[in-house]
Amino acid sequence: MHALQDVSFSVAAGEAVALVGPNGAGKSSLLRVLAGLSTPDHGSVEIAGHGLPQQAAQAVLGLGCLVDRPGLLGGLSGHANLEVIARRHGLGGRPVTTLLERCGLDRSAWGRPVSGYSLGMRQRLGLAVALLGSPSTLLLDEPTTGIDVAGTGWLRSVLEEHVAGGGSLLLASHHLEEVERVCGSTIVLAEGRVRSTGSLAAIRAATRLAHELHPTGAVEAAAAILRAAGWLVRAHPTHLELDLTPSEAGAVSLVLAAHGIGTTRLASSEALLSRLIATDER
Repeated sequence: MHALQDVSFSVAAGEAVALVGPNGAGKSSLLRVLAGLSTPDHGSVEIAGHGLPQQAAQAVLGLGCLVDRPGLLGGLSGHANLEVIARRHGLGGRPVTTLLERCGLDRSAWGRPVSGYSLGMRQRLGLAVALLGSPSTLLLDEPTTGIDVAGTGWLRSVLEEHVAGGGSLLLASHHLEEVERVCGSTIVLAEGRVRSTGSLAAIRAATRLAHELHPTGAVEAAAAILRAAGWLVRAHPTHLELDLTPSEAGAVSLVLAAHGIGTTRLASSEALLSRLIATDER
């Protein structure tokens, strides 16, 4: 069984693309391949015009990554970790202090061993590592894990600034609200395959979600009206279930209202991501 199958896409300069999907969909595997940490059995990967793994040294020069857990040395302080990595990139000491301040890591933690850091502190430091050297391309895997609301707002600003400056971003996340704020395009991955692509708003508008409808009149009468109008209706003693897009949900209410039947509740009972990966939507 392959972790990834027939995955093909591109991220242009100045573009932010989200990678969403359930646990085990292949998001982390894909990011590891793009970061040069794993080698695919077939196919090709190109970063800024450089192929992997043949031109890995050139490809990773403009690459900033937060994939899996941040690769930090627990016995060193946060400041020392950044210094070691900065020297490896041929950078001086100034970016280290600037990044520690920028990522919001409390100054009192700079000199403490990373082994004593909380998850959120490690994540902030990992983000600082990813931003070292002002990379042109960012690969981030669930970057808001362990980070509070203020930190999430800071990260959003950093990513928006990165993209506005012509940088590329591939962001793996299961927080669809954050994804929609930052990314103009979305790739839905499930079982190692690309299921959908496009803006999240467009994907949402075109995706039928299970809705629960409570009519004010007789349930069977409402079901008959909607079936006659062409909808597939699942009737229950107290309510109806229908698979609807957002625009269709409004149309259902209008059809019932034309027959003198109101609705006390019409709401989606299914998460968007769940439906996007459902077997019957393949």
